[in-house]
Amino acid sequence: MEESDVQAFGLTDYFSAETQIRFIEYFRKKYPQSPKLLLINVELRLAESVNKKSEQIDYHLIFSNTVTPKELRDFLHNLRTETTDHNGRKKNCSELSATDFESVTVTRGSIQEAFERTFGPKPNHTDRVIYCSPINGNGIRAQTGNMRKAQLSDEVDKFSDAFFGNSKSSEHFLRSDRYEDKNQISAAKPVFSGSDAHNFEDLERWTGRSISGSDNDKITTWIKADLSFAGLQQALIEPAERVRLQDIKPDSKPSYQVISHVTFHDQKSFPERIDFNPNLNSIIGSRSSGKSSLLAYISHAIDPEVTEQLLSETTNGPAAGISWNSPEASVGCVVHWANGETSDKSEANGTIHKGKVIYIPQSSLYRLSENPQKITDKIRPILFRIDPELKNAHDLLESGLTDTNEKLKTQIEKWFYNQDEIISNADDIKDVGDQNAINAEIQKINDEITSKLQESTLSAVDQDRLDALLEELSSLDKQIATDTDILDTFKKYCLFTEDNDDPKIIDNALSVTIETNPPVANLPLTLQESVKNEISSMMTILRAKIEQLILDQAHSTATCRKNNISKLKQLRNDNESLLKKQESNALLGELNAKKRAQVDKLEKLKKLDSARKQLHTTQKNLEEDIRESLEQRKKLLSDFEQNFNSKRRSLDALEFGIETDFSPEEVARISELVNRRKKNDFSSPEDGINIKKCQDEPISLLNMIQKGKLVPKGTTGETELGQKILSTAPSVRFTAALDSDTIGGFSRSSMTPGKQALFALTLIMNENQSPWPLLIDQPEDDLDSRSIYEAIVPYIQARKRERQILMVTHNANLAIGADSENVIVANRHGIDRKNPNNRTFNYITGPLEHSESKNLSCNTILESAGIREHACEILDGGKEAFEKRKHKYQIKN
Repeated sequence: MEESDVQAFGLTDYFSAETQIRFIEYFRKKYPQSPKLLLINVELRLAESVNKKSEQIDYHLIFSNTVTPKELRDFLHNLRTETTDHNGRKKNCSELSATDFESVTVTRGSIQEAFERTFGPKPNHTDRVIYCSPINGNGIRAQTGNMRKAQLSDEVDKFSDAFFGNSKSSEHFLRSDRYEDKNQISAAKPVFSGSDAHNFEDLERWTGRSISGSDNDKITTWIKADLSFAGLQQALIEPAERVRLQDIKPDSKPSYQVISHVTFHDQKSFPERIDFNPNLNSIIGSRSSGKSSLLAYISHAIDPEVTEQLLSETTNGPAAGISWNSPEASVGCVVHWANGETSDKSEANGTIHKGKVIYIPQSSLYRLSENPQKITDKIRPILFRIDPELKNAHDLLESGLTDTNEKLKTQIEKWFYNQDEIISNADDIKDVGDQNAINAEIQKINDEITSKLQESTLSAVDQDRLDALLEELSSLDKQIATDTDILDTFKKYCLFTEDNDDPKIIDNALSVTIETNPPVANLPLTLQESVKNEISSMMTILRAKIEQLILDQAHSTATCRKNNISKLKQLRNDNESLLKKQESNALLGELNAKKRAQVDKLEKLKKLDSARKQLHTTQKNLEEDIRESLEQRKKLLSDFEQNFNSKRRSLDALEFGIETDFSPEEVARISELVNRRKKNDFSSPEDGINIKKCQDEPISLLNMIQKGKLVPKGTTGETELGQKILSTAPSVRFTAALDSDTIGGFSRSSMTPGKQALFALTLIMNENQSPWPLLIDQPEDDLDSRSIYEAIVPYIQARKRERQILMVTHNANLAIGADSENVIVANRHGIDRKNPNNRTFNYITGPLEHSESKNLSCNTILESAGIREHACEILDGGKEAFEKRKHKYQIKN
């Protein structure tokens, strides 16, 4: 038991607790530091039968570890059985002999009576004991068609707090309409599973494992709660959220994307270590207690440049008055990831884990939602990621320009876009993750596959064949897609048959021109006709050669695509049985999918590096194009807008739109778009923009804009400024709508502050494809309680399932209403709020269900009460939030 990864055990005996009491005493003496939770489970037999075999219902009483041995013995002494002695008096459990156990029974009424005689009539029984009934076997699954037994089963259900069963039963006991009498509402209750081991051999074989294929399935039970009886009580309150019956750990996230804990070298200012939960961590405390500083230090340890930039508009350091370069900021914060790597190269064998966090400082959500151009800049990459065809349409829009001014507009936008892509490419390489960490994850998955193969229908040879087959199928799919794209390109110039065979050149699709220097018109009249004839002849020959090259390439590509399609079909037919095996093995399929996802990441890293080189080459080419076609500007904006509106574009609850419009002020007074306080080569405070010089040196101009040396005013973006200085064109802006309220575009937002914050949060969290941890500081700022509870809380609850969240908050609706898995209480040392060893900042961690009465004699503030008590005292509306949560989950007093 001690060596097992199982953390909580119910020690069971029939109608008795003596063996369990002695065992726990022995265990604690042998393992005094063990964190294991050992609870006494007294198994009874009810004097009622509902199943087909007329077997009495086995019934379990799981007692809190706060119940004393004397109280347990008193309870069993007070529990009357239906077995009588020679005088006709009902025996109590403490009087039973070995021969009584085969036939002895109790009633539900006698259980309740014994509880009240032992603990009094008023307490809620679940504070001391949890009543559990099995579902199958000697349980409450009623005989089909027997109404009386079905109703009796419902009564036992009502009397029970939880059940023993398997995953197939979980959903049923969460339903509110499971009683025979449909006018009665049934409370949601959890279903547990356990080893039910009756000997040491079964204990060793079954503990912590899922075993199926028999009438007595064993399924691992996962409970998300504090390792205490109070945590088990929490499973009764939130059964749907807190209990899972499955083999693999629920809500598991890649270990290299979860912060396990942080450490500090300067333990005069900060504690040595602070631990975090993989889900939602709420950091609470009074004003200036070190909450925001903790978040800032964590972000800075991972990405100092981005953190300093984000805080440059506010504190410009981890706290007000402290810059990052000051001695006070040198606390030595080290982030430890769940895969064992750290942010400190001295603790990671010289290799820094290239992790990432999404850091949202205080008030930054509101600042983003107030900037229309930033809204467009944030929405654009997300739209392109959701629908790659939209990006293709955007590129086609640019290629459809009809004159040199349109070309210039396209090339300027591409110049800025490509510059953004260079920056985005660098972020994407960081976002994908560290190659070593991904390889370690692949090895971990391979180990799981090896383990599961022993229990699956796939042999190791089958698995190797399947891996090779899936890789070959994937390679063929990619090649077919590539060939299809190439053939689509050729369709501008060629006609194809239905099978893409025998392509023919489209008449007049290809044109060839030849220019001479000097021009033909400048030659003597006696030569002009001969030269024109030679040029015409050479154009005919050149066009024919180019057409033949296109036909050869189109035919070769079409043949290759056709062969690959045939090969793909043949591979699937030849390996049909192996593929069916793969499909039937759900768990191995899931593991293989995870493995493929990690392998794809490695491939993506390779492609991103190749793309990086190409991006820089493309940038040089674009600069040359801009010099050659200075006067292009028009685009076919109406076509692009129509394409955008041709289908719904949404993300979570947001609906995206598009607006295009001219700004009269921008057309009439371009120089007003530029901050002219500083003189430079292209602008002066007196004369504004020098348009002629800008057009003579367009690349120098664009570089000055991109580097922030020529700064746009107001909501004008960098790309827009460059376009309007060298040309004039309508602006494209994206909008977002939430419940009919909009933001972005050219109109004032109709969203409430709560919706604006939700909009900004949605965009920020979707900027990165990989779910890196979210560090968010007081998202409730400037929001009313209703906006928080109705908009932000549900969003946080949904997002914490996919990524780790560290959230600083003063608001109880966020910390409590969003069901924080871990609460970190912060305190700054003071005369009346002391920390151990006079440490400047100190923190304690624990779940919401951790409760300890206030200890006024305690010398340190954080250790003087439980997490729940601190939350009620510190958070705005803490007690009310716990009440709201209680009513939400129908918690009984």
